[in-house]
Amino acid sequence: MKKVLYLEDSLLDSTLVETALRAKLPEIQLKIVSNIETFRSALETEKFFAVLCDNTTVDEDELTSVKLAKKTQPAVPVIVVSGHNDELRAAGAINEGAFAYLNKSELWRLTFILSRLSAGRPLSTNNLPPPPGIVTAFAETEFAGNDLGDEESPASCDY
Repeated sequence: MKKVLYLEDSLLDSTLVETALRAKLPEIQLKIVSNIETFRSALETEKFFAVLCDNTTVDEDELTSVKLAKKTQPAVPVIVVSGHNDELRAAGAINEGAFAYLNKSELWRLTFILSRLSAGRPLSTNNLPPPPGIVTAFAETEFAGNDLGDEESPASCDY
């Protein structure tokens, strides 16, 4: 059994993630904690294969939990699992050492990452599946291919 620690204060969300993981990765043992103190205690007393953090709980935000996990178990991948697509939060979490910032609506990404890690296969952000529609959505805009510093670029219009 590979133990995964999951900080989540919503019973509905923790059940959603637990169900997705059990269906695809029965070898994963998920330990769910609902507050930062229990999270800290678990990190200090148990060894984990991976750590999952909700983007916010009642008593902390994802940066607090990511920092704590990376300080306590630096070699363990930390994945933020969020109900929001927030690029600033995602960038902040990655800058603090999170391996990934995933949306709860795309739990297939979480199972993909954990299955590769569980199998001992190398994993980097280079071999993660791209978010659906991101690249193609940008490529179809009028801004695609324009030099943002060009006077004639739509991005340089006065507002």
